[in-house]
Amino acid sequence: MILILTNLQHILKEKCDVALAPRRIQKAVIAASEDRTCNLIVHGLQDSSESSEEQLAELWAELEEKPLVKSVQRIGNFTEARSRPLKISLASKEMQFCILRKKAKLRDSDTFSRVYISPDLSSEERKARGELVKKLKEVKEQNPTKTYRIQRGVVVVVPDAPGTN
Repeated sequence: MILILTNLQHILKEKCDVALAPRRIQKAVIAASEDRTCNLIVHGLQDSSESSEEQLAELWAELEEKPLVKSVQRIGNFTEARSRPLKISLASKEMQFCILRKKAKLRDSDTFSRVYISPDLSSEERKARGELVKKLKEVKEQNPTKTYRIQRGVVVVVPDAPGTN
């Protein structure tokens, strides 16, 4: 009986070590993050009787885009006080990139000036992005004459355009 238990423990340990190997965990994390690569989060569209698809159609018209949307869903619980963000799954990463590139047009819009579009990030990615934004604000306060931005996970100085001084 004891021999059977020790063999069983050995087999379980061996199988679990393979299942929890760092490489497998890393692959699982990458697979989960790839799932988000075609998603957008849209903040500021009202929860109303008008369907989200109709509001999105107006938003796409404002951005002059016609993305192929796979799914749309509200995130969180409904409350009267505030609108829930929309999670939008697009057909490709290229569509997501085009929309993110054009999202600055919304600032000048009468209808969508309070709507914000961002990529779908995990909680760890959001936390890291928040730290970068804090650092960006600090650097801007220290040297307000220069322009800074976040590029590839680092705060960088935006070079002046040629001929401007």
